[in-house]
Amino acid sequence: TCALPIFFGENLDELRATAERAAELLATVEGARDVRILAPPEVRVIEVRPRPLDAARHGMQPAEVLAHVQALRDGVQFGMACNGPGQIPVRARFGARDDASTIENVELPTSGGSLVPLDRVADVIRTESPSLVSHDMAQRRVVVGFNVRERPLGSVVADAEALLAERLEL
Repeated sequence: TCALPIFFGENLDELRATAERAAELLATVEGARDVRILAPPEVRVIEVRPRPLDAARHGMQPAEVLAHVQALRDGVQFGMACNGPGQIPVRARFGARDDASTIENVELPTSGGSLVPLDRVADVIRTESPSLVSHDMAQRRVVVGFNVRERPLGSVVADAEALLAERLEL
């Protein structure tokens, strides 16, 4: 497998689009086979974005909303247990974890003692995100790889690099 780690930048969507265009171009190079973007698959994530005005209407700060969400996910550390030379955090967790499909309905405690559903104080956004972002010299990087068949490796790589330099805006 040959890998060309030549796509650097800040915007992951632009990097991915450039890598896809490069993969299309590399597929036309004689001897380049099995062209693919060498990146881990994307994973589904849930992003919680507090709405400050809505949170304030219920007597909450945005940081409180996020602290409650973190407590749902991680529990709340309330002590340390000693195990020989090491210490292990002791956490309290809610009895039954709500699954991700119902997180909007989780009720958060307010300073006034009432409960408010998460979706009244925050936007819950489901999206996909890379499971891993590679870096090189503090720049995000996407790598396109391919196998070489029926031609010398050096010739295929030289043709691939020349084609990308000519036809791809980096």
